Amino acid sequence: MILKMLQQLKWLLLPLGLLHLFVIWLRNSLYNYNILKTRRLPVPVISVGNVQMGGTGKTPFVLKLLELLQQKHVRVAVLTRGYKRKSTGNQILTFERLQTFQRLSDIGDEPALILQNLRTGELGVGVDRYAVGRKILAQYPVEVFLLDDGFQHRKLHRDLDICLIDVSRWFSHPFLFPFSYLRDSKSSLRRADIIVLTKFEKIPQKAENLKSQFEKQYRAPVLKGKYVLQSLMRLSDGQAVEPEKITVQKVAALCGIANPVNFFDLLKKHEFEVVYKKNFPDHYDYRLKDIEEFTQRAAAAGAKWLIVTEKDAVKLKNILSSQANFGRNILVLSVSFHIEEENKLIQAINDIIAKINLK
Repeated sequence: MILKMLQQLKWLLLPLGLLHLFVIWLRNSLYNYNILKTRRLPVPVISVGNVQMGGTGKTPFVLKLLELLQQKHVRVAVLTRGYKRKSTGNQILTFERLQTFQRLSDIGDEPALILQNLRTGELGVGVDRYAVGRKILAQYPVEVFLLDDGFQHRKLHRDLDICLIDVSRWFSHPFLFPFSYLRDSKSSLRRADIIVLTKFEKIPQKAENLKSQFEKQYRAPVLKGKYVLQSLMRLSDGQAVEPEKITVQKVAALCGIANPVNFFDLLKKHEFEVVYKKNFPDHYDYRLKDIEEFTQRAAAAGAKWLIVTEKDAVKLKNILSSQANFGRNILVLSVSFHIEEENKLIQAINDIIAKINLK
């Protein structure tokens, strides 16, 4: 009853919501008419972002792009703001440095996860992505930049603009947060080169309707992408564990991500018997006390294993590494991003590589 009343009361904020929408529209218009300037790096930039507030699958998609580019032996650097990191200034990191990097909170959980998969390139962390990119180019022979969470970062020119949309949280009206999960106007989709629909498994018809609508409304090809379970591994030593051996035992699930429902649904889809689950806010700064409490409640529920996301594992490993027998019963669920009509994405990547070869 109280929740329903709060949902209704938020519409009293509609005038402020309209003002917010106008400010977003004005900013985009200033960039569209070149009143606010965009700066261009001397190598191609691929941007991955969204118009919604987190939980669209952006980081797994960035990892998918990394995989495709690295398979083609392209030297990639990733540019990211490092959301909620506990440091200031610009940082440039390589995979080798990650092995001795003690304070993962200085770059953030998602950048740390990206860095784990960036075996032959660099990660640049900083608010001014153009300045970080120039600094990287002065030191390394980068061929392509991946701009993480870059759809609203219009200060930097991009050669390929990819926008992800969480179908399960897409509303028909145009209003921004708190009236929906939108953080940017729907009209911004006009500048996307590729639109990727995610989180649609429970509502396939809505996804098909949106795909048809967007294909008529915008110039971009519209693809569909979903998470696929790739592997399970022990947090303590990275040893692979067969999922079939775990599904016959009781487990507990822990996450601190923007849209936890999809994590829990994936476990259910693969028939894990989840007897206790806990979700913290996105980018939650875990404490040892949180893990101990979760472990105790999971054990009381009969769970033999604790399953976490890759994003959470980055922080948990850092916290638990000094504890005896740390993470021996904690399993990390690794997912890959499967894209329908992947050939269209590959063609767009090939077009970017062709630009490199022309230089």
